[in-house]
Amino acid sequence: MKARGPMLLNHEAVARRLLHFAGGLGCFFELAFPFVFFETHQTYNSGMGRFRIKKKEVVIPFRETLAYRMILLTGSIIMFLFALYVMIGALRAGITVSFIGAGVIGVVGAFAIFYNLDHLRDARIPKKTLSKMKRR
Repeated sequence: MKARGPMLLNHEAVARRLLHFAGGLGCFFELAFPFVFFETHQTYNSGMGRFRIKKKEVVIPFRETLAYRMILLTGSIIMFLFALYVMIGALRAGITVSFIGAGVIGVVGAFAIFYNLDHLRDARIPKKTLSKMKRR
């Protein structure tokens, strides 16, 4: 089927007139389009191969880490020393109930110290931390 009159997209004379009255919105040569052909890619990833994928570091649960065991050990030592302080104060004041209560807490604190020291050797350390320690 043939068009009856000139079409705006194909007819150059009509298209020029429309672009001229467009108020600067249209032009014959657009600068943005040629820059697509000359655009360069950034080189921030040039050293990395295409198929090299960084492995995720294995996440260790906090209860299995060395830091958790050290926090428990410190709390156990503080509890034992506080119980010892209360025991000495109760012994000087002659209060047997406080002395017995502090003695029980002191025994529990001493047991917690040895328990945490025993489990301290089973604590896991992340590989990243081990590699940092080896470099020093």
